[in-house]
Amino acid sequence: MIATGAIDLPRIRSFVPIAADIGGTHVETWTLPWAAHSAAILNPVYVGRIVEWLGGNARRTRTLARMAWLVVMFVAAIVLGIELLTVGPSPSGRGRRDSQRAGAPGEGGAKREPDRAKPQEKSNQTLRPLPYPLPEGEGGSSPRAVLIRYIAACGTSLIILKLGNPLGWLRLFGTDYLIGFIFLTGLFLTVAALCARREAVIDRPYSFNRRAVFRAAAAAAYVIVVLGLLVSSHVLNMSLSGNRWWRFPVIFAAGLPFFASDEWMIRHLEPRWKCIGVALLTRGLLLAFLLAGVLILNRENVFLVLIAPLITLFWIGLWFAAGVVYKSTSDPYAAGIFSALVQGWAFAAWFVIL
Repeated sequence: MIATGAIDLPRIRSFVPIAADIGGTHVETWTLPWAAHSAAILNPVYVGRIVEWLGGNARRTRTLARMAWLVVMFVAAIVLGIELLTVGPSPSGRGRRDSQRAGAPGEGGAKREPDRAKPQEKSNQTLRPLPYPLPEGEGGSSPRAVLIRYIAACGTSLIILKLGNPLGWLRLFGTDYLIGFIFLTGLFLTVAALCARREAVIDRPYSFNRRAVFRAAAAAAYVIVVLGLLVSSHVLNMSLSGNRWWRFPVIFAAGLPFFASDEWMIRHLEPRWKCIGVALLTRGLLLAFLLAGVLILNRENVFLVLIAPLITLFWIGLWFAAGVVYKSTSDPYAAGIFSALVQGWAFAAWFVIL
């Protein structure tokens, strides 16, 4: 039996008669109305029809109840993860509070007298600890500047991918183009962000926050094990085996520049609605440029048209999840590591190996 959706890609629908002709008279084809690529396994009505075609009893499938319980498990796991992550002090919050109390008048902190022997020099630069981002307006971190950087980075990435994919050796069906696009876009965004902030921040080495990174890695492990292997594995493949293991660190490293620069540029924007709006717009830009790339410049990867909207929804959910990590750690790099780890595992488990 071959089942396809009525709103599936034309190339897939046109291939169904060819596959049926190869199979002979024993092959039955279905065109499911108002259905897309994966409706045959996610719609309880179509699942019941498949069970009946196989000779089973569609009334005993309990597909709808199982899907409802999976949703309950997923939501419960998210709530539990947020509670576990927000318990305890922030890895970097205590030091900031102590320093504020030490310098606050009336709370035991002595006010420091200026050095009278040396003349005070005015400086238009603001000292801030790296890697924490600057407020809007300092270093070109306005929403408009962020969107311009995204447009320039995505456009440049498409041109380079037309010439060649630096990650084509991953040999993932259609999706190595996606990973290469994220990798190149992340590199250009990182360079643009560093150049824009160099004039606004005094250069100083970044002190590695081990607690923040450890908490982000633990949060990523929770998402992979609980939300992935225990819950989502009933619907999707979430385990790594064989050649998928070595692809996981490669995809993680390829996505890290993008997520780190994305957190650095967007997460601090105020007010909150502006931060969320820019995040959604940038994900929309990623989708638009990705579709333009596979439909105009690299049509051999047209398979991405099917999954690009779902990948965009995944990125949006991942951004909100990273927001919980950022709220707990106050470190944009830790939030970026969290996102890169989750995406690396998911892509290594989902994508088809050639």
